[in-house]
Amino acid sequence: MRPTRHHAAATNSSAPSARSARSAALRLPALAALVALALKLSALRRLLGTPLAELREADAEAYWRWSGALLESGGRGDAPFFLGPLYPYTLALVRALAGHSVALVLALQCVAGALAIGLLTFAAERLAGRAVALTVGLLLAANASWTFFDLLVLSESLQLALGSALLAVMVSWRWEERPRAGAALAGALVGLLALARPSSALLLLPLVALFAARAPRRAFGGTVLAAALAIAACAAPATWHHARVSGEFVPWTYSGGFNLFVGHGPWANGTWSMPALKASSFAGAAHDAPSRAGDYAEAVVRATGREPSPREHSDYFADMAFSSMRAEPGRALSLTARKLLLAFHHRELPQIESREAYEHLLGPLGVPGLGSFALLAVLGLAGFACAWRTDVPSRAILGIALVHVAAMCAFFVTDRYRVHLVPPLALGAAFSLRALADLARRRRVPLLRLATGAAIGALLTFAPAYPYARTRTAWDAAVTSGDAYLRAGDPARALTAYDDAVAIDRREGDAGDRSAMRRKIRAALYASRAIALVELRRTADAAAELERAVAIDPSDGELAFWLADLHALGGRHDEAARALALAGLPRERWAVHFEALAVARAAEGRSEEAAAFRRAAGVFAARDTVPDRAAPRR
Repeated sequence: MRPTRHHAAATNSSAPSARSARSAALRLPALAALVALALKLSALRRLLGTPLAELREADAEAYWRWSGALLESGGRGDAPFFLGPLYPYTLALVRALAGHSVALVLALQCVAGALAIGLLTFAAERLAGRAVALTVGLLLAANASWTFFDLLVLSESLQLALGSALLAVMVSWRWEERPRAGAALAGALVGLLALARPSSALLLLPLVALFAARAPRRAFGGTVLAAALAIAACAAPATWHHARVSGEFVPWTYSGGFNLFVGHGPWANGTWSMPALKASSFAGAAHDAPSRAGDYAEAVVRATGREPSPREHSDYFADMAFSSMRAEPGRALSLTARKLLLAFHHRELPQIESREAYEHLLGPLGVPGLGSFALLAVLGLAGFACAWRTDVPSRAILGIALVHVAAMCAFFVTDRYRVHLVPPLALGAAFSLRALADLARRRRVPLLRLATGAAIGALLTFAPAYPYARTRTAWDAAVTSGDAYLRAGDPARALTAYDDAVAIDRREGDAGDRSAMRRKIRAALYASRAIALVELRRTADAAAELERAVAIDPSDGELAFWLADLHALGGRHDEAARALALAGLPRERWAVHFEALAVARAAEGRSEEAAAFRRAAGVFAARDTVPDRAAPRR
């Protein structure tokens, strides 16, 4: 039958109506993304007005060095991966295309974060409607933790964007029509996440559960295979790299055993705690091989007498962790339970950078209250409890959250790990907000499950699992500010900032925390202050600060070595001898130590320091024995 004029009009109008429908569907995610971008760029503008913008510590400095090394070597490295390779390779690509501006990198991360929030808003609209989706999008835009990590040179910003894309695919893909293509896409996202943090490979499990519920039964095996192959394809380059540099099969990184040791070793407390190993190993590894930064391989060298391979390194620390768990199974269970509480705690648990310290210096990074983790946790857990029986996507989204929680319980809890709960909890909040909207319209809702989930969320979030000193934020802010000014080449302002932290330390001391980790943190403060004093050419005062640092933490041989060097520069040879004895250097090596320093300073053109070290070498070479002196002043 020939089409009538009416049929032709309907046919011609279908394309514009489809385009307008797509345009309408994108308006809400675009609005949420724009609000998020405005808030993030406002925080970035404040950051760029301070020295904090150039402050990179620990992993951040390692990533920046690593990306620079990749640019110099053409992308080829010769060291195994302790840190995940995804972010530094992405960072190298950005720096190659757009230059080496940290401000540009952070701005791109803010854009990526805003787009990710748009994706989550789109997914929330599919789950719970427009009004709820707008609320979820605004809660995410207001979230302070997400904005904080978009402002740091860390992999969390990239991981949050990829994780949000994964959730959007899980919720929005037409699994009944194109299951294998969706599985391959979701698997690729999981594979990329595993290149940043290997535990993310376990996200395949909730994907498989989703395939079982949403994909046609005849296609289930193919979807699982497609996802697994995509993950394996993403892991292949890192696996080949490790086979080339070490001859071992290591799919992603060799950090698993070490992270298990941090989480269950003798000094484990639920969060980051590594007091027995020298902190100086991080700086050395970051300088020599950034991909190995923070692996504490020197501990394995001291124990075995040789440099470990990646598998040997992981096995060494894993064996110590399992030994500790077998010796005290009750403690291991207690630690796991504590980490479960810490995973949902309303306070942040910083590993290196502290969000609360940054907010103390910059002002709010999100919207107070609305941008808190606690609100998302309570709403999200209530939503999962409410929708568990009726919504298939809710179970898959909860599975994503549980994988992140399980990884933290196996390893340890920090803000960098916990922030990845924000996207799935936000989609969980969509279910609880939808239930509350239905309740307001006097529709039937599973009120008991909703209330039970909210109660569990509040209990987990506000349980007293983490003692927090009121002065912690002020301390962190003062130290962070001092570190930033020191890096910016302004030791006078750095010294003023460190003075604020020293004032807190002298009032509180160890504040009731006598752990080795607390001692190292306190000693590091005085060591940092000594660096500022050296920059100001006040070496005698710097030596006095190092005396305090060594008195607080006598086990840190690096501090004792540096103290000996400062005393030698000042001509205080007896004090230098006491410091070298504390550092554990044999007496017959003292003259050699200072002679080596003299040669190094002369090569750098620092003739005065070279002469001082040469005099110290001559003094110790001339002595048959060194007088037995008291321990360093406390």
